[in-house]
Amino acid sequence: MKKILTAVLAACLMLIGTNASAQFSVAAGYGMSQTKFDLNILSLAKFSEKANLNGFYAGASYNLPIGTSGLGIAPGLYFAYMTDKDVNVSVADFTLISGDLTESYLEVPIDLNMKFPISDGLNGVIYAGPTLSYGISSKVKTGSVDLDMYDGTVANYLDYNRFEVLAGGGIGLEFENMVRFDVGYDFGILNRGGSTVAVHRNQLHAGVAFLF
Repeated sequence: MKKILTAVLAACLMLIGTNASAQFSVAAGYGMSQTKFDLNILSLAKFSEKANLNGFYAGASYNLPIGTSGLGIAPGLYFAYMTDKDVNVSVADFTLISGDLTESYLEVPIDLNMKFPISDGLNGVIYAGPTLSYGISSKVKTGSVDLDMYDGTVANYLDYNRFEVLAGGGIGLEFENMVRFDVGYDFGILNRGGSTVAVHRNQLHAGVAFLF
């Protein structure tokens, strides 16, 4: 596995070094995530609850053109921070979350994108692809007590996995090949929970990127 990862990294570095038309960008903006908890109690009743968090994201990506048709692939690395106060996720007698919830993620989107001209100095962009996400931190604060969603102290019956995969896409407007404004949405396709409580997270993001 180590050799495979080394080979992939070397190939990416070679592409970055030899593709003169590749483009680096840094971006930041608003983020909103919605985590859905689906409870299956003794296989007799199913309930759903949601937690909505708001925050920001920041990071960078590197767009590698594919041919000359405007098509490209852009791997990136981003940090996302989401929070909300007085989150209460409970169904029947099951309390999953009660308190101030704060989460942070490290995310690696791999977007296939297409750029097309609209007018002089203005291009449209559409993109889609998977995002690999790793939960850095997920804390529930109740009074002066901080509980960790990942270590099972919030609810013993709630498995909360750090790793997830999302899939989605978005649209953008690019001005003078210098600044891009875009908005996108991603759907969580992996269950981050277990058989009793299924957990899926979707996210909306809107922001600005500076192109170099």
